[in-house]
Amino acid sequence: MRKLLFILAITANWCYAEGGFYAGLGAGYAYINNIPQSGFSFNNGSSSSQSVGSFATTIYAGYDFNNIVGLQIDYDVAYNGLPPSYSQGQQVTDGALILHLPFSIISASLKDFSLFAKGGIGYNYYSFGNISPNCATCVNPPNNISAFVPVYGLGAEYDFNSFAVRAQWNYNGSVTAANEGNDQLQLNSNMYLLSVLYRF
Repeated sequence: MRKLLFILAITANWCYAEGGFYAGLGAGYAYINNIPQSGFSFNNGSSSSQSVGSFATTIYAGYDFNNIVGLQIDYDVAYNGLPPSYSQGQQVTDGALILHLPFSIISASLKDFSLFAKGGIGYNYYSFGNISPNCATCVNPPNNISAFVPVYGLGAEYDFNSFAVRAQWNYNGSVTAANEGNDQLQLNSNMYLLSVLYRF
């Protein structure tokens, strides 16, 4: 019994190491997918999806319960995507569960490196400007749309004592833009971000 309690104590001590609050910020690139719905097309006549790029930034804060499990809140912004006939921006605020795979369980020499996955729910907001449809069936989005969507992602992290650097990919689920009584456009996005975080 004493041996079992000793093992449990050692395991608990390992699991709860490296926990605590952290905050980070970074930048990268977003690809916003614009998918016309049935019967609609862009001004250039294409009814195929358009993936447009945009500079993106991120700010986030979280709490690690241990070196495996944590919770995180993100605010991500994509600034100026330019599909045919309009411009667009995106803002995503999400809360997610973070699961780390610490490489210390593989080798002590890799203790500063980890991979992670995230999954949660986000509030996805798109804004549209410079709208100029030139045909009855051209995509004509509203000024803005918003919806709650699933978010998930993958990344890698390397720790330097209190600081760490991250490279990650985030996916933001689909939102449908309806206007004039019709579903005209479906949108989702992929963000590729580099960031620096500080552990308190």
